[in-house]
Amino acid sequence: MIPDGLYFGLDEAEYHADLALGSSDLKRLATGPAEYWFGSRLNPDREAQETTPAQLLGKAVHRLVLEGKRSFAAAFERYPEGDDLLRTADDLAAWIKVRGPVPSWAKTKPQKIACILDMCEASGEDPPRILDAILAEAQADGRALLKGPDFDRIRAAAGSVLANPHLAQSFTGGASEVSLFWTDEIDGEPVRRKARFDYLKPRAIVDLKSISTGRRGRFPALCRRALAEWDYPVQAAAYLQARARLPEMVAAGRVFGDHDPAWLTRVAAAQDHAFVFVFWASGPVPLTWGTTLSPGNPVLDVAETTVRDALWTYVAARRAHGLDRPWIEHEPLNEISIDDLPGWWSR
Repeated sequence: MIPDGLYFGLDEAEYHADLALGSSDLKRLATGPAEYWFGSRLNPDREAQETTPAQLLGKAVHRLVLEGKRSFAAAFERYPEGDDLLRTADDLAAWIKVRGPVPSWAKTKPQKIACILDMCEASGEDPPRILDAILAEAQADGRALLKGPDFDRIRAAAGSVLANPHLAQSFTGGASEVSLFWTDEIDGEPVRRKARFDYLKPRAIVDLKSISTGRRGRFPALCRRALAEWDYPVQAAAYLQARARLPEMVAAGRVFGDHDPAWLTRVAAAQDHAFVFVFWASGPVPLTWGTTLSPGNPVLDVAETTVRDALWTYVAARRAHGLDRPWIEHEPLNEISIDDLPGWWSR
C-alpha cells in the first residue's frame, strides 16, 4: 500500500498495482459492485492485463508530448530497418566469409554474432548492424521497439498536438505523471483513493486522450461523443477532488520524488483549478481538439454525483461482502411491468 501523499516520478505499474480507487474504478462502481470487483485486483482470477498495440501507441504519444524527445528516446526506438541489417544466420555467415573463413566453433547464431564482435574488436572495425544484438540491447535498456509506420504516426500525432496554437501551452509550466494518494471518509469509513495527473499546472490538470476516427463526423463531435460514452467527466471530477487535497499534502510534508519546491508552492497556493482534455486522433489524419471543465460547470455537477454514488456503493458492498468474496447482489423474483421495458417496445 502506497502511503497518502503526492508523488513525482512514481512508476506507472506501481501506481496501478495499488488498490486505492482510481477514476476507472469509480466508473465501474457506478455500473455495479460486481463489475468493479471482478475487474479489480481483488479478484484472484482476474486475467493478466496485457498492453495492446493501441495502448502502447498511446503511451508513446504521452511520453513524447508530456516529457519530450529525450525521455521518449529513452523508452521507445524505431524497429531496425535497412539493407545493411544482418537478420539471419546466413547473413551473419556471409559477413564473416567476406573477411575470411567461418571458424568451426561459430555454428549457432549467437556464436556467429560473438565471432563478428571478436573480429571487429581485433581489427578496430565498427561492428555491423545485427538485428539480434539491437533487440537485446533495447530489451536490456527497457526500450520498446516500434514498427516504422507506428513510430511515424506517434511523431506525427505528438507534433500535431504541440503545433495546435490553442493546445501547445497546455503542456508548459507544469509537471508530468504526478500521482496523489489520499483517504476519504465515506459514511464513517476510510476509503483510499488515487489519481495520476498526465500534466499538472498551477491552475489546471491536463489529460491527453486518443480516440479513433472510424466513425463518421467532424472530429470535435467525435470527441464530445467520447466524453459521454467513456464517462470522461467522472475522471475530471475525481481528479479535481484529488487536486483539492494537494495543499494539505504539501503542508504536511508528504511530497515524494524529484520536484521543484518553488513551483510546487505556487501550485499549492493556486485557486480555481480547471480540467483540460486534449484529444488526438489515432488514425492517419493528425487531428486535435481540446476542451475545459471549470468549477461551476453543470457537467462537473453530474459527474460529482456519479463519484459520490460510486463511493457509497463501494462502502456498502465492502460492508456486505468483505474484500475476498465476489460482490454479487441478488434481486428477488418480481413481476415485470410494462414500465420496466424500453419505451420503444410497446409502440
